[in-house]
Amino acid sequence: MESEKPLIIFPKPERVETVKRRGFGKNPEVPSHSDQILRLSPKLTALQTAFREQNVSIQDSNIGIEPEKVLVIEIIGSINDFSNAVKRIEGFEWLGQFDINDIEPDHYFYYKENNQKRLSGKLFLIMTNQSAINEMISLWRRYQNDKNSDLGYGYNKFKTLFNLIKDIRYWNSKDRLEETGILENWKESIENQDKEMVYFEIELWYRLNEKKRDSNVSEISRIVSNSGGSIRSKCIIPEIGYHALLANLPIQVISKFLDNYDAELLSCESIMLFRPVGQMASGKQKTDIDLTDYNIDKITTPKGEPIIALLDGLPLSNHSILKQHLIIDDPDNWEVDYPAKTRNHGTGMASLIIHGDLSNRTNPLPRPIYSRPIMKPDLSENEYEEYIPEENELMVDLIHRAVKNIFESEDGFGGTAPTIKIINLSIGDPNRPYIRTISPLARLLDWLSIKYDVLFIVSAGNQNSSIITGISDEEFNSLSAEEIEKLCIKKITENLFDRRILSPAESINCVTVGSLYHDYSETQLKEPHVQIFNELIPSPISSFGNGFNRSIKPDFIFSGGKTLYEKEEVRSSNVELRDIRDRLPGNQPPGNLYATPGLPGDLKKVKYGHGTSNSAALTSHTAGQYYENLIEIFNSNDIENDEYQKFLTPIIKAMLTHGCSWGKSGQYLQDIFKEDGLTSNHRKSLINRWMGYGIPDVDKLINCNDQRATLIGYGELENDEGHLFTLPQLQALSNKFIQNKLTITLAWLSPTTPTSQKYKNYRLWFDVMIGKKITRIDVADSNQVKRGTIQHEIFEWEGANPISEDDLIQIRVNCLRDIGKSKIPIKYGLIVSYEIAEPLDVSVYNEVKNLIRQPIELHLNI
Repeated sequence: MESEKPLIIFPKPERVETVKRRGFGKNPEVPSHSDQILRLSPKLTALQTAFREQNVSIQDSNIGIEPEKVLVIEIIGSINDFSNAVKRIEGFEWLGQFDINDIEPDHYFYYKENNQKRLSGKLFLIMTNQSAINEMISLWRRYQNDKNSDLGYGYNKFKTLFNLIKDIRYWNSKDRLEETGILENWKESIENQDKEMVYFEIELWYRLNEKKRDSNVSEISRIVSNSGGSIRSKCIIPEIGYHALLANLPIQVISKFLDNYDAELLSCESIMLFRPVGQMASGKQKTDIDLTDYNIDKITTPKGEPIIALLDGLPLSNHSILKQHLIIDDPDNWEVDYPAKTRNHGTGMASLIIHGDLSNRTNPLPRPIYSRPIMKPDLSENEYEEYIPEENELMVDLIHRAVKNIFESEDGFGGTAPTIKIINLSIGDPNRPYIRTISPLARLLDWLSIKYDVLFIVSAGNQNSSIITGISDEEFNSLSAEEIEKLCIKKITENLFDRRILSPAESINCVTVGSLYHDYSETQLKEPHVQIFNELIPSPISSFGNGFNRSIKPDFIFSGGKTLYEKEEVRSSNVELRDIRDRLPGNQPPGNLYATPGLPGDLKKVKYGHGTSNSAALTSHTAGQYYENLIEIFNSNDIENDEYQKFLTPIIKAMLTHGCSWGKSGQYLQDIFKEDGLTSNHRKSLINRWMGYGIPDVDKLINCNDQRATLIGYGELENDEGHLFTLPQLQALSNKFIQNKLTITLAWLSPTTPTSQKYKNYRLWFDVMIGKKITRIDVADSNQVKRGTIQHEIFEWEGANPISEDDLIQIRVNCLRDIGKSKIPIKYGLIVSYEIAEPLDVSVYNEVKNLIRQPIELHLNI
């Protein structure tokens, strides 16, 4: 159905030069030359000694391999292009680097103006042999004798390095084991004693040399085999710098690891990390007999090719509201071992993508959706769960294979559903919260999004830990509903480190969705249940950002269902609140309402549920609506299919964010944080980390109105290029005292370089020139909004000024390449809304629509 006031297409932009962004900030104080010599000389001597000892050990074992180690260098500050200097030393191989933030200052490294201010730096990772270490120490000795010594062409960056080093050491067993979840997983396996063989992932350092990769695999295979285990599969994806093995070992061997970090496998220098497998699960379910029938008002038959793919559990394809709406692709024939009663998660996600929240009774999407199972049920207990199986294949390999199959066959030609533009991934790895480095799965999504021009919509991840209130039961019972809400918000935000977004939510190219405490149900509150939130705010189960390079993640929050809590006293003086949504009968609100398996032969059942998985699926439903709307708009403007199709992905990405704002919810949270004396920047940072750009107004991107005109721009840019979009200011509003709002959203997909800390190859950003004093609203920091692949800003101004035909709103989209020398054009989508606060006798929409068609004489107001 065509909208009454559809979105307007911008005329083609003018090509202009980009404008370089200025750096900012002061450098911290660093040790003197003499202090660095005293600090680092013993450490460097220890590096040489360790190699001599390893050489003796290898000679004694008669293993004919060249000893190598991974050098870890921690610096304060940064060094541009240090990897180029590393490559000049034979025997060094650059493995990567990442940011380290929140470093405590000390006597040597500090900011002069504020010696308590936390520091930031880099961690360099370099594979080295003994000759390379010796050469670096030779450079150090020249620096030691004279800090101004010329180290030779290409080597002088080592002087900068020596000035900034805080610590230097080798990668060790603790690095391979700690903060990966593997130790906790092994302890649990030993305590349960339910499996003879324990499966785990071995992630190797990715080596550019294929022979070295093969040699490393052979060495690890030998060690695993000698310990009674086996290598089940291996995965190598050069484009994301990923090399990993799926291994198993007897539980008795695993038990010994916990007491001996020096075991041969744990000390293997070619291994970067050990990680648990099979941890992405939907949560335990049981057959629920308390379910409700759902009858749809009108049966519709979807038409056309699918544009949304669901990678999840296997849906119940013959459910009354799903049949004909699903294209199931099950090349591995998982359906045989997937009983109908266990098909919970995929059925629920399919229902939410196709129909939205059933309590809201919206029209289903007009196209079928493609579904490929990547989860299986665990049938070993009465309460089963669906999980990503990793007994024979690593998760990264499975998802890579599934996505590749959509777009291309094994022979490189047509895939099973090449029209797909959106892929829904409502999964999160509880053992891989985002800390510093982008996970292999997130890197995979970033690469695949560019390779296949597809938008991944990913859930931020659920936080199921209870809320420790810190007060007694008597005190809790005396609180009002508003006081309980404020208490819980404060306790949740005190524990951000343990509530971080879960892999692959840190992917820079995907849209990451957190959960909004919202649904369309009527909550039935009964003792002893507690509804801790009443306002429209982020859900207590939603994960916190930030994302890579402190970019905004999640990108926004979307309806994910309300939930109920129960009190559980940890101690007499400390009430613990635990989420009980999954313990409630399926027919009892609150929650989003969606399809679910019933008893055998019962194909009409629905249930209530909550979580960030729901939020991602409902976002995919909205993306499907936007796609259909865009096709209508482009066709009605007589724009050829070949022209607009290649820009649909970034345009949809921009549309999903464009309606977002913090609004009253953000102000409410700010007021609560202000009570604790937090600064304005700290308050806004907390809100950014919990709700991203805010809550979307979906209808804003379906229709305009008399007070608002929304425009669509798009294009592609190479390095150092810019595009100028121009919107005339409305003379019809001249001398009228009104409040104006301008919302601008820019989105794109960037190629990536996995071994570089910059990672994101291209930066795009917009500048706006209005010629008036304007105020930015929402979002914490004007630099932070430019760190990811979505820039979303809202500007306001008011007044009664004269407006001439020369008064313009100009938006310049800029592009700069940060890494490499490739000349890949970067496609982007730009959405701009201009609106006024109060209705007037002038239609803003009609004025903009008429003026935008007229040629404009450009005057670049830079």
